[in-house]
Amino acid sequence: MVDELIQAIWIVWFVVFLITGLALLTPFLISQHQLSLRLPACQQMSRTASSCPACGLTTAFYALSDGDVTAAQDCHPAGSWIWSLFLTNQIVFSTVLIRRSRNIYRTFALSVKDIISFRTQEKHYASRT
Repeated sequence: MVDELIQAIWIVWFVVFLITGLALLTPFLISQHQLSLRLPACQQMSRTASSCPACGLTTAFYALSDGDVTAAQDCHPAGSWIWSLFLTNQIVFSTVLIRRSRNIYRTFALSVKDIISFRTQEKHYASRT
């Protein structure tokens, strides 16, 4: 049960990693104008003419990708904090993944080494008899 929970957490974290990575990379892959043509208009803005809590985040992310922190703060007060959390998630997940893969490699290398040494001992004992 605990293993299933850990596996579920890893899957959720991986999905969050992919989504936040896409949000961080989008300003470098597609222009803001092209993105605005592909995304639907904000429903709250079109219905009530008031901004929703996420209004301005895309523009803030684009400003941050250009290195303009002041413009990002003007677009959305929490934009730079959210961008920083997304970036931190990318760094932490990548670090954990690299460390886990090193441990898996070490385990694999040790098991191969054990198999080879076992075969060598097996041949040594077979030649003695």
